Amino acid sequence: MGYYANSTNVSPEKTQNDIRDTLRRYGANKFGIMEEDNQAHVMFEYNKLLIQLTILLAIKAKLEAIECGISTLEKEFMAFVVMPDGRSLGDHIIPQLEKISSTGKLPKLLSFQGD
Repeated sequence: MGYYANSTNVSPEKTQNDIRDTLRRYGANKFGIMEEDNQAHVMFEYNKLLIQLTILLAIKAKLEAIECGISTLEKEFMAFVVMPDGRSLGDHIIPQLEKISSTGKLPKLLSFQGD
């Protein structure tokens, strides 16, 4: 775990409100925050994509990069887009990266149960 803000006195509620306000400012909607013992997850909808991140500080940096035109929503959040099976795109692709790299062959397009 990083040391950034490790001795902060900011309440979790203020942090959550700040995240929600920042996301709204950038046009996101349908927010949810889920906390576990050692991490937090933020889920939101942005441009009709459902995105879930284990966070916290990265969200603002990603949205700033999008607003400045340095990047795009799809590039910044691709790995976190929730697919129809409930897993993220990253969960599907990341385990295949070593095989792709070693063989030079791309996997077939993703298919989901029920397709």
